[in-house]
This record gives sequence, structure tokens and C-alpha cells, in this order.
Amino acid sequence: MLSTEENEEARIKSESATGYQEVFLLIQKMMSENESFSQDARNDAKRALKANESGYFNEYSDLLPLTNIATTVIISYNKHIEQPDKDLNNNHNLGINFKPWWREYDNLRIQHYSDLIKENDNSMIILLPKYSHSIYYQNPRLVTDLIIENFNSNIKKNKIYG
Repeated sequence: MLSTEENEEARIKSESATGYQEVFLLIQKMMSENESFSQDARNDAKRALKANESGYFNEYSDLLPLTNIATTVIISYNKHIEQPDKDLNNNHNLGINFKPWWREYDNLRIQHYSDLIKENDNSMIILLPKYSHSIYYQNPRLVTDLIIENFNSNIKKNKIYG
């Protein structure tokens, strides 16, 4: 959901040499070539790289707001900078100023998802500071409870199964 313009503005505001879109592509390229990843993971990375040729995720910018479906968006932000992030930055001379870099991209994600669900009375965004991408490992109970709550909300609203 990140436009080229937003990517560049966030890169500049964070005083970093490299933007998120470039890092994403680098990681996908590395994953597609790394024999230690499963064949499925390598194929998925290759699919992402191929999709990028025609504008990876461009279709998200045209999504209509979700108005009839209870939606729960879980967003991690202000994450810990982990050693693999630091290694990638150093090994590829990316010049990422991590704290401001993540702050800029976190703010964009929060805004984009908020816009996507803003007309839906049955939606919510859960912000989890200091979590990583794998929230379901860090707090499986929270994720499970939110899935059940969301499912029950959809059943009640749409009178599914009864």
C-alpha cells in the first residue's frame, strides 16, 4: 500500500539512504536465491519479484473501504531493531537510520489501514508497540482471541449459521 512518493518521502524524513520498497525487493531477491529456504519460500519470493515488475501491490491503492465485514487489523510498530536488520543494513551499505525509518513507515501503515476500514463500524486496529512481524508467535493468545471475536462479530452482524 506504499506509493513510490510515500516511500521516497519517508526515506528522506528518516534521513536514510534506502527506502522500504528497495529493502523489500532486496530481501525477496536474497530469499529467492537462498538454498537454505524451502522451495516454497523461494518460489514465493520469486513470485513477489516477478509481480514487482508490473507494480507489486499497486492494486491495493484502489481497494474500496471495507464496510460490511468486521475487520481486525493488528499492527506492530516501534519494533526492536534486531541483529539481522543491522546485518542487512551493514552488509549492503543501505544507510538506514532505523528508529526514524521505522517510525515513518509505521505511520504510513497505520494511516493506510485506518483509511481502508474507516467506514466500517465493526472494525478495529490493534497497535502493538515493540512487537515484530510475527505477532502470532509473540502473543498467540491475543491473536486467537481477536480471530474468535472477529468471527463472532461477523456471525452476529450477518446472522450466519442461524
